[in-house]
Amino acid sequence: METGIVSAQGLLGPAVGLGLFLLAFMVQRAVLARLDPQTLIGDERDYLAIATGAPVRSVWVRVPLGALPVWIARQTNAADVARRARLIVSLIASATVGIGGWFACEQAGLAAGLAAGLILLASAERAVLAIHLWPDTLMGLCLLAFAMAIAAPDGMLWIGALAAVGFLIRVDFTVLAVFAVVHALVAFPGSPGALAAAVLPTMLAAAAMALHNKRKHGIWSPDTTFQFNLAVASTEAAFPRAPTQELMLRTTRRVRAEGDEQRDTVARPLPLATARLGFRRLVTLVGKETFVLQKLLVALSPVYAGRFSPRVATLVLASTRLWFSIVFIAFVLFSPAIPREILALVACVVFVQSAVQTRSRYRMAVLPVMAVYVAIAAVSPGAPAISAGSVMLALCAAVLVAVCRPRDEQRQES
Repeated sequence: METGIVSAQGLLGPAVGLGLFLLAFMVQRAVLARLDPQTLIGDERDYLAIATGAPVRSVWVRVPLGALPVWIARQTNAADVARRARLIVSLIASATVGIGGWFACEQAGLAAGLAAGLILLASAERAVLAIHLWPDTLMGLCLLAFAMAIAAPDGMLWIGALAAVGFLIRVDFTVLAVFAVVHALVAFPGSPGALAAAVLPTMLAAAAMALHNKRKHGIWSPDTTFQFNLAVASTEAAFPRAPTQELMLRTTRRVRAEGDEQRDTVARPLPLATARLGFRRLVTLVGKETFVLQKLLVALSPVYAGRFSPRVATLVLASTRLWFSIVFIAFVLFSPAIPREILALVACVVFVQSAVQTRSRYRMAVLPVMAVYVAIAAVSPGAPAISAGSVMLALCAAVLVAVCRPRDEQRQES
């Protein structure tokens, strides 16, 4: 009898995960069918070109795994590769919900698993972005798996491998390799094997990409988006009030222009101006949503052939405006009950993403980890989940979200 109870408990986590996956995929299919995307936007064109072997017309060379959903779609011989890729991204997003619910259930029981899944399902921003080809959804799954590996006592090999995968999805995620090294030094002091497991996979991936790009593009670099982001920063210093879309267009024209004289005309930011711009990037990442509401779900947008019904549209807009902020504030509030390494991981990723030309959609990388650990912290018995200090920090986070204005995605009509 006892064996049967143990077996049933062992199946609870996978059952919760599977149920949440199926529910999330139903939601994603409904969003994809209802909105019916008609066009590729910005970087989506690059990811499609990378996967299909078409000429890439961007001003940078990217690491390749951001285009993984499109590459998989291409292998299926689908008539519409982009639409099949959108379905695959939806599957990845649904798997993230299921895995998050399963992990939370294993850590803190059924209530935590269901709470983690529902927190993710309640994010309309996540559901809308998950029918597009940007790698943010895949990054969210990678970061969640990385956090789960950190929680495992013998997960160092997985940590190093996932750090390399993260690097190959988007070069900003090199921070995972740095974090893995610090984790190895703290958790396994004096262990060269743990240190090698942490850093070697990413080093090998970077070397392989550098050799590939030297042969194909004539450059000894695994990725050139870092240089482009530095150029965006200088444009941002010269045009601090410009929306993100205008900054990107100005920088693209400048980088493509021939001649050093044209490139050197943009001002370099002073330290105080740099601090202000950095804070605004942080607010854009964790504050009020801008990308979905200003670029995708706008009234006259040509992005989608379909629309939500008025009642559903009201819920979608409310969730997109508020839900990430609520999860972010809850993550700060419950921080005393969240493992320090997870707090440090989220803080490192947010800091690095704020150092690049931030768009609010980048935060989908940290949403799954925050949702899962908020759910675990909220229902776990034992130590107090909140403290006076965390309440004060949560109030500061709420003020930041409510008062500080992020950079607009595009110029708003007055």
